[in-house]
Amino acid sequence: MTTAVPPATPDVPRQPTSPSVSLPASGSILRPAPRSATRPAPRQPVAVWPWPIALGLLTSFGLLSALLGQHGIWLALSWVSLSIPLVVTTVCLIRAWSRPSSKGGLS
Repeated sequence: MTTAVPPATPDVPRQPTSPSVSLPASGSILRPAPRSATRPAPRQPVAVWPWPIALGLLTSFGLLSALLGQHGIWLALSWVSLSIPLVVTTVCLIRAWSRPSSKGGLS
């Protein structure tokens, strides 16, 4: 009886073969996904800050007009200028709560 001895092979690590893993032939695995597919681009600070600054200035004006002028036009101006930020905040919260979340369900 003769036993067959396999030929000597150099020490090359074997790569596992799996039928469920397939790589794309075009090499697109190295290309990043388009930015719009992953998440929206961040907005510039110039586009983000004007509304909060305007609402802060309007609130400051309302507080000062309520403090310094207690009758007449100053009372009406203080009520209006302090009510506008509350209305804007309420509208934005209602819109955010009624919009579907990116994680599923309502936010």
